[in-house]
Amino acid sequence: MDDGMQWLVGTVLSAVISSVMTVGFLSALVTRLQIRIDHRNNGIKRVYAPGEHSRTLKKQLAEARAIQLLALSGYGFTHAYRRILTDCVARGGTVEYLLAQPGTAYMKDAAEIEGRGADSISEEVGETLKLLEAIRAFRAEHPVPQEAQGRLIRPKLLYYGREMWQAAATALLCGENLLLSGPKATGKNVLAENLAAAFGRPVWNVSMYVNIDAASLIGADTLKEGEVVFREGPVCQCARLGGFGVLDEVNMAKNEALAVLHAALDFRRVMDVPGYRPVPLDEAARFIGTMNYGYAGTRELNEALVSRFAVVDMPVIAQEDLEKLLRRAFPQLKNKWVGQFAALFQDLRDKCQSGEISTRTLDLRGLLAALRLIGHGLAAGQALELGLVNKAFDPYERQLAADVIAARIPREAGRDQLMEG
Repeated sequence: MDDGMQWLVGTVLSAVISSVMTVGFLSALVTRLQIRIDHRNNGIKRVYAPGEHSRTLKKQLAEARAIQLLALSGYGFTHAYRRILTDCVARGGTVEYLLAQPGTAYMKDAAEIEGRGADSISEEVGETLKLLEAIRAFRAEHPVPQEAQGRLIRPKLLYYGREMWQAAATALLCGENLLLSGPKATGKNVLAENLAAAFGRPVWNVSMYVNIDAASLIGADTLKEGEVVFREGPVCQCARLGGFGVLDEVNMAKNEALAVLHAALDFRRVMDVPGYRPVPLDEAARFIGTMNYGYAGTRELNEALVSRFAVVDMPVIAQEDLEKLLRRAFPQLKNKWVGQFAALFQDLRDKCQSGEISTRTLDLRGLLAALRLIGHGLAAGQALELGLVNKAFDPYERQLAADVIAARIPREAGRDQLMEG
């Protein structure tokens, strides 16, 4: 990379793509992260000397509100310091760092802390930088048409998961469509929105249901000023304007309705609308399906349809990643209670996995809604009943869920006890 290189990522990329950078960089999305390349002074501004005890350094930085530089390892940070960075930003602090050259003492010191070889770290981060550059090139090559500008989104929630980000982004860059499959509360729609924002594409959200038909997807004839004209459906618009089409709960639709997408999703990349003209897909157009397998109202997807997607099996959100999500969504939530709410969600998941309760109360949207209610003055017990407990309609199951919550969160706790300010 050249001296004096411009910022690697702008506002949107720093808010979203930095999750892709988690291979060798941060393990979370950081909204105010700045990255600069500087080789004039070997890319180093020292914060600690090589060999200084890492525990001492972490203690000094644990409450820092501004971090200029931290534990360089060639072209990236070690896992031991990623959490310090993300916690600093979660507290409202800022982070800026410069990248050191490989082969320095910093690289060796960081590799020792990480427990991996310097070559492994350098190779990992190098691959990540290539992925970032590829996404930047994609955005530059495919500007958004003026007609679709209103469909650009800025996600309210960020997806945390290094491997999923890397796999999904790579598939989209290769021209593949994605099928995100996984159990409840794994962040399928969050990842779909985050990917669209990272790639800078307009979004069409299509909610699938049992009675949806081909006309609802690609469009139908309608009257306009006394003439019969073709009214584009969401899939047709998305294909023409180079958007990302999110097919929500795709396995709720009938396979015969989805069959109209076959030519659009494979190598032909075209939709032949009866009575109209063929609609070729824009080069930037992609489709992302989401599905919960085995839910009421769902059905088996046709094998021909599944073969047209790259399938991503979404893992459940780890407690550490849930804490990051809560810190970002509710920065005023005290650190102690961030851990307790994340642990509460894990307790509910354990109860579900053991068969003691159904997955009705395992609702991440409900947990976030409850925290919003607490922020507006509702007591924790009542807010969690509205967001989680009351979604179980069996009295016995409802009581079990309430007991799990009571073990973590005081029922009468209010905003003053749980949140700052």
